[in-house]
Amino acid sequence: MLTAQRNAKRRGAHAAPVLTLLLASALASALAACNGGVSSGGQSGAGGPGPFSPGTGGGGGSDGVVQSCAVTPGIAPARRLTRAEYNATVRDLLGDTSRPAQAFPAEIGSTTFGNDARALDFSRLLMEQYFIAAQALAARATGDATQLAGLLGCDPVTVGEDACAATFVQGFGRRAYRRPLAVDETERLLGVYGAVRPASDFPTAIAAVLRTILQAPQFLYRVELGAPVPERPSLLKLDHFEVASRLSYLLWGSMPDEALLSVAAEQRLGTKAEVMAEATRMLADPKARELTAYFHELAFKTGGIRSLTKDAATFPSWAPGLGGLLAQETARFLDHAVWEGGGSLTELLTASYTFMNRDLATFYGIAGPTGDGFERVELGPARASGFMTQAGPLALLSSGTLTNPVRRGYFVRSDLLCDPPPPPPSTLMVVPPEPLPGQTTRESFAQHSQDSACAGCHQLLDPLGFAFESFDAVGLPRAMEQGKPIDTSGTLVNTDADGPFQNASELLQRVASTERARTCYVKHWYEFGYGRGVSPEDQCAVDTLAAEFERIGLQVPELILALTQIDPFLYKAVDP
Repeated sequence: MLTAQRNAKRRGAHAAPVLTLLLASALASALAACNGGVSSGGQSGAGGPGPFSPGTGGGGGSDGVVQSCAVTPGIAPARRLTRAEYNATVRDLLGDTSRPAQAFPAEIGSTTFGNDARALDFSRLLMEQYFIAAQALAARATGDATQLAGLLGCDPVTVGEDACAATFVQGFGRRAYRRPLAVDETERLLGVYGAVRPASDFPTAIAAVLRTILQAPQFLYRVELGAPVPERPSLLKLDHFEVASRLSYLLWGSMPDEALLSVAAEQRLGTKAEVMAEATRMLADPKARELTAYFHELAFKTGGIRSLTKDAATFPSWAPGLGGLLAQETARFLDHAVWEGGGSLTELLTASYTFMNRDLATFYGIAGPTGDGFERVELGPARASGFMTQAGPLALLSSGTLTNPVRRGYFVRSDLLCDPPPPPPSTLMVVPPEPLPGQTTRESFAQHSQDSACAGCHQLLDPLGFAFESFDAVGLPRAMEQGKPIDTSGTLVNTDADGPFQNASELLQRVASTERARTCYVKHWYEFGYGRGVSPEDQCAVDTLAAEFERIGLQVPELILALTQIDPFLYKAVDP
């Protein structure tokens, strides 16, 4: 139960729910209140180690991940649900799988994942889409008697309509707001019911309440108020329900389930050990696999594979719908490698197997599966090295009918190593060179190393891209180009594991061994999980997680758990 003090804090922090499009400004007002001064309230959880004391027990111990430097929690502004989070939340809240957020404006943010809280603006167009979605969701949820009965949690005939409405507001509101409702919130929602019921039937009045909830800031945003930490005035410790939401959206990309809400209500999410217990349970849920697949799609930029098209005249093996199959190949490989294979980042980058069905085996020109179902196919290290040597990513990083060593090399340098070169001068026209007759792609790109305006950056990119020249523009293996043997050799530079390589497999083996790749992958997860870019204040947290990642053998599931075992997961900085 919320204390009277906590209720007072909630009342001061949240504005009235959004009722119509004319009240669009209410959302901005509510969030301004939520991000205001430091709120008062009870401390959220006693026991466990003091804040920011280096741990001693590793990933699962009571002190969480060992911290070798001063990990300082960053600022955590209110986070609006992304489109993916909105769809998953209404799925789990209402059982609605219509994915209404696909009609919302696309997120444009400063990170790879489009979930940077400070970049997720609010527009009238988005408000209109919230209104439309709430109307449709409420109509579907209350239009069927059986579904409405399950939603209510009570029988209005048996207990009375007003009592049942109150039960609905408390129970459903707790799930939708991801915490118990404050008194004033309950009163406002019951006020909506009371205003609508005299002129309509009971389901219509409940639908009005549901529409109100689905447009409320408390539903659309993840607001973290926290409580002061006496020994560190610049910090706030999250309460148990705020930690529950952090857990569920980190691991599932959706709202807490009833078990997690119950643990929060019992005040059992105040220490790292308590958080680890729930995180371990949640990681075994299929929703964690779905979330990890979504993360990899964004981190490795593979989402465009399913819509790939190529010129069938140039590439006779390319058939309609092939992009969708190639997307499944990469997604199935990444999912298997993390959850059923070795589970390590090394496997993602170097595994010698993939997944195919009959049509993909035909496309690749190999003896493989004979049915529609996908099966694991061993290709050998000379042919395959993780997801980067699959046709989908390679075709996506090509230009039309030609390969593009710069795009492929940039992906390795930027997305696998987090070491992108600076952008070219604005006065420089960047156009990939067209190979002349009898000239290989590598030969046509030689001008980059000769032009002083280009050489500095392209010596970091082109050799990495040339490693993949043994794969054509649709990702199929080739040994010759323009009647000449293809040269895929090069040297990896500007890492902690610099050295020569002869082909893509050797390059990716070398990349996988670098501290830079390990830290880069951790950085992606940190940005994804915490909803902000890595600031100088966050660097110690990233370095700490990278060291833990190495200690646990680059195991991806263990890294996800480790994200919950550092101080920034339980604390936030006071936003000035």
